Amino acid sequence: MGFFTIVMFIGVLDTETNTRKLLAPIRAELSILASILSIGHVINYGEAYLGQLLYNTQNMPSLRISTTIIAIILVVLLIPLAITSLKIVRKKMNQQKWKGLQRLSYLFYGLIFVHVVLALLPAAIAGSATALISMYLYSGLGGLYATLRIQESVGSPKSFRMIAVCCVCGIVLILSLLFAFG
Repeated sequence: MGFFTIVMFIGVLDTETNTRKLLAPIRAELSILASILSIGHVINYGEAYLGQLLYNTQNMPSLRISTTIIAIILVVLLIPLAITSLKIVRKKMNQQKWKGLQRLSYLFYGLIFVHVVLALLPAAIAGSATALISMYLYSGLGGLYATLRIQESVGSPKSFRMIAVCCVCGIVLILSLLFAFG
C-alpha cells in the first residue's frame, strides 16, 4: 500500500514542487514495484479467501465476502494498470487510450481504501487500537487524496491545497491521539 500511496500523491502534488520533480520521472517504476509487491499479498490472502468464497461461502462472514470480492476486482484492475505502466507497452499504445485506461487507477485507489477499511472494521469494532488508528490514518490519507484530486480538477488556488492538507492531517492526528491516550 505504501508505494501505491506514493504513486497516488505524486499525481496531485503541485508540478512546481521539488518532490514532484524528483518523483514524477520514476512514477511508473514505483507503480510497477507496488504491483509486484502486491502479488505477495494476493497470494498470501487470496488462496485462503478465494477458496472459502468458492467452496465454503455459507460459513464466511458477509464482510469477508465483500472484502474478497473487492480484492478480486482490485486484481482485475491491477493487471492492465501494471502492464500499461511498462514503458515498452505505453509507447505502443495510443496516448488517449492509455490515459483513459490509466484513469481506472482512481477506481483502483478508491477500492483499495474500501477494501482496507472493511478488512480492519471487525478488529476495530472488537476494540483493537491498532485497527482503529489504521482506519483513521487510511481515512485521512483517502480524504486528503480525494480533496487534492478534486482541488486539482477544479483549479482551486494553492492556498486551498495547503489548508486541505493541514486540516486532514490535523484531524487524523487529533483522532489518533484521542484514541491512543483517551
